[in-house]
Amino acid sequence: MNNDTGNSRRIVVDTASLPFLRTSHAQGGKKLISAGFDKRFIIKQIAIGRLLPGEHIEEHIHPDMDEAYFFTEGSGEMTLDDQGHLLKPDLYIYVEAGTRHSLSNDTDSTLCFIYYSLALADQ
Repeated sequence: MNNDTGNSRRIVVDTASLPFLRTSHAQGGKKLISAGFDKRFIIKQIAIGRLLPGEHIEEHIHPDMDEAYFFTEGSGEMTLDDQGHLLKPDLYIYVEAGTRHSLSNDTDSTLCFIYYSLALADQ
C-alpha cells in the first residue's frame, strides 16, 4: 500500500498483490482494501465509468466529497496534487476532499473503472 500524506490524503493500492482473506461467513474470500473508517459518510453515488481513447477529465477539486476509484480495464493516468499515477486493472485510488485531481486516457483502449463518492455525514 502506498499512502501519500501531505495537505490531502490519498491511498493507492495495487489490489492484485493483496491476499484473499476468509470472509466472516466461512465461505468465499475477500481482498480487504480499507477498513475501520473513523468518519461517518453519506454515499453520494456509485457508478461504473469509462474514458474512451483520447478523453480527459480536467483537473478539479471536490471541496466536500471524497472519491474512490477501482480500475478494471485499460490504462491511463490520474494526477493527484501534481503527482502522477499510472492506471491499470486492479488499482484502487482513494482521493480525499480538497485534493486536486485529473484523469486521462492517452491510449488506444478504453479505460474502465468503478467509482463512488462520499460526503461527510456531519456536513
